[in-house]
Amino acid sequence: MRSDNFKGVSPSQLDAAACRLAWHLGYRLGYRPRRVSKSLDLGTGIHVALEALYKSGADPVGAFVEWCAARRAEISPQWEDDVRAMDEIEDLGTAMLTGYVDHYGDDPGFEVLATEATLTARIPIPGKNTLSRYTMTARLDGIIRDLDSGKLFSLEHKTYTRFSAAHFDLDHQFTAQVWLGQQCLGDLGLEGEEIIGVLYNGLRKAFPTKRTTAPLFVREKIFRTRAQIDAFLHRAYNQCRDLSPASVRIYPQPNPVRCGTCSFRDPCIAYQRGEDMGFILDNMYTSRAEREAAAAGGEAK
Repeated sequence: MRSDNFKGVSPSQLDAAACRLAWHLGYRLGYRPRRVSKSLDLGTGIHVALEALYKSGADPVGAFVEWCAARRAEISPQWEDDVRAMDEIEDLGTAMLTGYVDHYGDDPGFEVLATEATLTARIPIPGKNTLSRYTMTARLDGIIRDLDSGKLFSLEHKTYTRFSAAHFDLDHQFTAQVWLGQQCLGDLGLEGEEIIGVLYNGLRKAFPTKRTTAPLFVREKIFRTRAQIDAFLHRAYNQCRDLSPASVRIYPQPNPVRCGTCSFRDPCIAYQRGEDMGFILDNMYTSRAEREAAAAGGEAK
């Protein structure tokens, strides 16, 4: 028997599925942490700011400050650490975006053809000329034309602590963006053209100082071949088949590296100790149902 709720995946969901418990909590049940995450919140705010810049030419610093104010309003007053964390996020993000504008000025080196959009396409069945019932969904920061080569790229904004290109060849998020971006070119009047890769647009999470030697901003072109796309789609299709049954087995899969940054570390530890994981989820996370009910209440007003 298959789950009627399972329709497809995103690149981040494929990553989460490396631990069945994290996938179940984050994607099947839709839990999200209530508390501020410096890394996640900073990255989200930077994306909002750069979208404003490349979509309408708005001041990215102003857009970021507005986003911080809205995020701060969501924080419970009892969480003083989170309020202070948002102050730190605003200071750092403002410095990063100010430096970004100063560094690139009015000439980013590319023409923006489309800004942020969530794209979805059905995953083909490997070895067959037909589409499966599963979908792949990913958010593209933009589609751009490189002014030097005239070629099309998906634009990907990233914040980083230490830049490394070692993972680029294996990062399926980039592969998904290239494939999904190719599916929408007709809607942009770009028939006959092809997205050949991703332009990694990186901003270092650091304040500029006289001692700073590592680059604060990095742009790298990441290319994808048809073979890489086919291998990714093959994996995505089979992973969907593994996850779609309603009876799919759920269990934690501890990993020293992955667990260090997992949003569900605390409930997972409670689960493995035989403690009340539900209490942590109810008090420290919001569920998909809770957020949908809140959104419906807002629309009713």
